[in-house]
Amino acid sequence: MEFMIPIYRIIHFLGMALLFGGTLCSIVLVRKSKASIESALLAWNCMHLVAVPGLLILIATGVLHSYAIYWENFKGTGYMYAKIFLVGVVFILIFMDMRTQKAIIRNKAEPEVLVDMVKKRQMIALISLVMTIIIIWLISYRPF
Repeated sequence: MEFMIPIYRIIHFLGMALLFGGTLCSIVLVRKSKASIESALLAWNCMHLVAVPGLLILIATGVLHSYAIYWENFKGTGYMYAKIFLVGVVFILIFMDMRTQKAIIRNKAEPEVLVDMVKKRQMIALISLVMTIIIIWLISYRPF
């Protein structure tokens, strides 16, 4: 099991890159274009096909990695509990973001309503991006 630790770590960082890249791409797609159904569909595809698989890879390899190293090694380390909490928050935020995008696509709302929904979705995606950056910082520096 010890030989799998570097492989889990590489795949874990790949999942983190997919999560970060998918969320950032989704934000950029919506901000660059005007509030429209097409841009919301592109952003939803980016979150659905890039960020969510990255999050699932991140969670799966995190569990496998902690099983391989043994969770007892992480007792007393607050950064690990903070990281797990933040991953849960990002999980909830991404699915809230995807639901908002799906509502935008499904309703084909009026322009005024569409602009409000796009602003809400941008805020949710931006918060999840910031949480992802904080997770990367916790992984890198292990402050507590």
